[in-house]
Amino acid sequence: MGDYDRIRASLGRIWGIGAYSINHILVLLGDFSQIPVDGEVLKYLRQAHFDGTPVDGREAVLPYQRFGKYQYIAYKFGRIARMLNYVDK
Repeated sequence: MGDYDRIRASLGRIWGIGAYSINHILVLLGDFSQIPVDGEVLKYLRQAHFDGTPVDGREAVLPYQRFGKYQYIAYKFGRIARMLNYVDK
């Protein structure tokens, strides 16, 4: 088990810390393998990849699985590129 796996497991045992918080903390520590999905991220992913069709958080991140341990980086760069109008929707 790697360091990030141990951290994920330890944080998961703390009452009140859910999947979003755990993934966000791990991003801050340098683990980019998961995208922290909250309401705003989910709204963006639905619009960017599913034409606004309702999907849950697990399905919403599927387009990023091909980036492996860099899923968050791919998501973030893609979002910035769309915001700056470098990528067509």
